[in-house]
Amino acid sequence: MDTIKLIASTTAVFSSKQAELGSGLYVVNCASCHGRDLRGTEGGSALMGDRFLDKWKEKSIGELFELTKATMPKTNPHSLDDASYAALLHSFWK
Repeated sequence: MDTIKLIASTTAVFSSKQAELGSGLYVVNCASCHGRDLRGTEGGSALMGDRFLDKWKEKSIGELFELTKATMPKTNPHSLDDASYAALLHSFWK
């Protein structure tokens, strides 16, 4: 996976350019369901907090990348390129 470097389940390497791109992509593609503050809404689960961390603590950032790519946005999965999905992950994997 060239667009995202997996080191461990809690560590990923992202560039500042990905951070900037990811924030914009999150607002456009994710915030309406997951909330601008990542706390979730009726339409989508939280992308922060103990429940999220417990779910992902034994999994890799690569697994989260693949799940996100396959299922998000809910109405149009696989609609972004790999670089965009990697940048999106940076929006909440800090």
